[in-house]
Amino acid sequence: MAQRVADQISGVLANSLLQERTRREAEERAALAEIGRAVNAELDLHAVFETMANAVGVMVPYDRLTVTSSSAESNEVETVFVDGIDVPGFGVGRTAEPAASSLEIERPREGVTLWSAGMGEIADGSPIAEAGLRSWLEVPLGNPDDPVGYLSLRSRDEEAYTEEHVDLLLAVSAQVSPAIRVARLLGELRTRMNELGALNQSFQKQLSEREEIRKQFQGLLDSVEQISQRSNEILSRATERMLPEGREGPGIEALRMARDRAADPLPSERAVAMGGLVMDPRARTATAAGTPMSLSPREYALLLELVRAGGSVVERTRLLRLVWGNQYWSETRYLTVYVARLRSKLRKHPVVRCTIETVRGVGYRLSETAEGTPA
Repeated sequence: MAQRVADQISGVLANSLLQERTRREAEERAALAEIGRAVNAELDLHAVFETMANAVGVMVPYDRLTVTSSSAESNEVETVFVDGIDVPGFGVGRTAEPAASSLEIERPREGVTLWSAGMGEIADGSPIAEAGLRSWLEVPLGNPDDPVGYLSLRSRDEEAYTEEHVDLLLAVSAQVSPAIRVARLLGELRTRMNELGALNQSFQKQLSEREEIRKQFQGLLDSVEQISQRSNEILSRATERMLPEGREGPGIEALRMARDRAADPLPSERAVAMGGLVMDPRARTATAAGTPMSLSPREYALLLELVRAGGSVVERTRLLRLVWGNQYWSETRYLTVYVARLRSKLRKHPVVRCTIETVRGVGYRLSETAEGTPA
């Protein structure tokens, strides 16, 4: 009779233990799944850690949980998350060497620390000891040889952690480690983007300053040209007044020569023509068989240089220096865009018998086309 009762009790206990273990395993799976969902859904690492702390509390008892992040530049780690008992001097932002790195502790797994007060005091009188934390479990986040940080649990109970808790915490580490690596990469990316943004602002500022200098210089050139034209006009009128009709002599001849020089424009100011296209630098006009062409200042300057070349090839670097300035000698994309614009505008004037040819590897030239052939 007693044996049957004992067997019945034993069966009930075994069944109860089995149910308890099944329930606990279900809770652990649910907690790990919750961490996985947080890792996949959250970009905020602090929110991931909060979810992780709640889930770990279901699986493993703790009075204090900390997450540290390792530094790529040194052997130190920084505390990035704390949950539980507050320990003075051991809060978020604290940097130090990994707590277990200098301790002679038997490790059940590579990189894992499992300690209790019964093994002897680690740091007698330390804030951790004064807080009454008598058990410690710590696992690496990621590869034990190169962890991104550590996940640490401490408890006021002695011998609170077992090998089973080590397995659970390593499973949590496997879930959280990728999120930390992604957050670190995003942080580095943001830093690089900020640096690029600063460089771009500096570059744009330099371009703006260069463009302002170019405009000022062009304004000075225009002023000099206007003064030169005005001076020639004044000299020409003065010379005419000083040349009485019918007078001859060396002095009169010298005055006539001065008048003719004033009336004759400089080579750079003389009108040029090619294939029905006439360009007058003095008047800044371009006409196609008498019809004005609408050209921007850059387009006008570029076409003028090609017409002046009279069918000869003009190198890209020379065109860039003449039209845009010396600092733009390598900006060939500018030239490509403006040549395409000029070709389009020349095609709109069938009377112009010119086309802009590309001489591969060298530059461009303006060639006359046959009568009636579009440019």
